[in-house]
Amino acid sequence: MRLFALAFASLLAAHGLAQTAAETTVTKQHRIVIGGKTLDYETKVGRMPIKNRNGETEGHIGYTYYRMPGKTGRPITFVWNGGPGSASIWLHMGMVGPKRVAMKSPEGFMPQPPFNLVTNEESLLPTSDFVCVDPVGTGLGRPARPELGTRFWGVQEDIASVGEFIRSFLGENDRWLSPIFLLGESYGTFRAAGVSNWLVDNGIAVNGIVMVSTLTNYGTVRSDNSNPIPIALNLPSMAATAWYHKRLSPAMQKKSVKEVADEARAWMYSTLIPMYGKGWSMTAKEQAEVNEGVAKFTGLSLDFVRKVDGRVTLGQFWGELLRDQRLSVGRLDGRFTGYQRSGAQASADYDASNTDITPPFTATWNDYLRNELGYQTDLKYYVLGEGLSGPWNFGNGIADTSEALRQAMVKNPFMRVMYVNGYYDFATPFAACEFGVYQAPLDARLRKNIEFTYYEAGHMMYLHDGSRKKLMLDVNDFMRRAMTR
Repeated sequence: MRLFALAFASLLAAHGLAQTAAETTVTKQHRIVIGGKTLDYETKVGRMPIKNRNGETEGHIGYTYYRMPGKTGRPITFVWNGGPGSASIWLHMGMVGPKRVAMKSPEGFMPQPPFNLVTNEESLLPTSDFVCVDPVGTGLGRPARPELGTRFWGVQEDIASVGEFIRSFLGENDRWLSPIFLLGESYGTFRAAGVSNWLVDNGIAVNGIVMVSTLTNYGTVRSDNSNPIPIALNLPSMAATAWYHKRLSPAMQKKSVKEVADEARAWMYSTLIPMYGKGWSMTAKEQAEVNEGVAKFTGLSLDFVRKVDGRVTLGQFWGELLRDQRLSVGRLDGRFTGYQRSGAQASADYDASNTDITPPFTATWNDYLRNELGYQTDLKYYVLGEGLSGPWNFGNGIADTSEALRQAMVKNPFMRVMYVNGYYDFATPFAACEFGVYQAPLDARLRKNIEFTYYEAGHMMYLHDGSRKKLMLDVNDFMRRAMTR
């Protein structure tokens, strides 16, 4: 029997299901000084079982809950990242938590190892209790059995499981009458849009959603021969990044990044999108106008732009902008640069922005989880994608939750939505976010509940010191207004 038990434990461990992390929760008391004020708070780390209608556990969602005991009337914010397959450590340890990863100041680039944490003066904790959520297949979240992963790894499956987590969490922690916010990043905004509608359909009204680096319609970021609009929507982010690296004309470099982005966006709508719509029916004069405009705003040579017929893809831009320095620019954040194998590559070797941030966040989180939060486990904390053992079910056609968000706003006309954008973000370009929002047939009386903010950084704008400070001032103000009767 003992040999069988050992063999069974080994099998579980092989699938990331070690028994040591069952449904145990660990609660600890903490004290920290933020903004000159001493805050006493409590953390609870655990894994919530997600059950089917028969009461059978099919998976666990991991979470870290921060609250300030004795403080009544505080809102609760549910926080998650995206992927699909990403854990919540990025928002947790970069934006909302009382401790954050110390990146190289002020840019937010990778510091020299070993890495460390510092007090997060911009933490969400003074404003709101919050729960950092790791859906099944991320963080410590796991399917109950490997074959049950498909019950969670899809657009609608994910929305339902996270919605059920929130419903259960509110009940278990007596938070039914708290103001409720959702805060998602990247695919996490895709999830938040769907979850907001799931919640209102299940009797839970959300006060507001903070959408960090938004994607709610994949049609805005995936181009093909019949849909060049996503290529056009990249142009303002290309212009901002070229400005950052001082690749634009002297006249353009004298402007602010906002001015450059605004000018590129205006030309994109007035000229580029209509011309792209003509395809090869453009006249030679019109093609020349496109080529010259794209070269002007991307900082790339007119000769290169002509060779690609005025349609510069992201991969081409990342590899071409700093080719003379044998550097590529990052996908998540165009401010980051990476070394190239040669000066003749068609695209970038790797995403320098992603490789810069992963080691500091992974190392500091694993130490923080065990030594400060007190959660001891043999489970590997799945950071980004490695916890998914199968493909994500995007359904048929173009994956889209913008209609779900529109429905949520119609059903709950008090809900506000804040779209947070980084100028140098190519994963979810800010013009693509705007374009997707503008296409939703939202009643004019509800449009006042939508707002956009912009920051001089990329996908994870909170890595940049100045942007993080401005972002959290904006978020705090947004939440205050969303709770004002």
